[in-house]
Amino acid sequence: MGTFFAAVVVFGAMIALYVAADRAETRAKAAETEFAAWVDRLRDSSPSVELHREFLQWIQQRRYLRLTTKHSEIAYATALDCVEQKPASTPAKTFALEVGRWHFAKRRGGSFVTQVDEQTMQNDIMVRSQSMMAATN
Repeated sequence: MGTFFAAVVVFGAMIALYVAADRAETRAKAAETEFAAWVDRLRDSSPSVELHREFLQWIQQRRYLRLTTKHSEIAYATALDCVEQKPASTPAKTFALEVGRWHFAKRRGGSFVTQVDEQTMQNDIMVRSQSMMAATN
């Protein structure tokens, strides 16, 4: 009788683990779908301070902290594209810097960026702003 009870408990635990894993996978897929929609919105519209603020709030939500560095890299590239679209826009540069901090912190596996990361972001932003200005001159 004790063996039967132990088998039922183990079986129940296995089912619970399967359900939890399935839910986590479903949440991850939903986050990826939402992320793709955000990136499309950022690419399709002209840079908007409100849209940028909403995106920054979105990526800081707990359920989206598991987005991968692949996602943060796409977001950072998209933010730099915003700078390229409006090279004189301080809000676009600030947005790129904030997304860059999120991206570089993700790459480091923590919640910090180094001075080297900050300099890299500044260089990326400067190159994108100057490349468009040079093209228009």
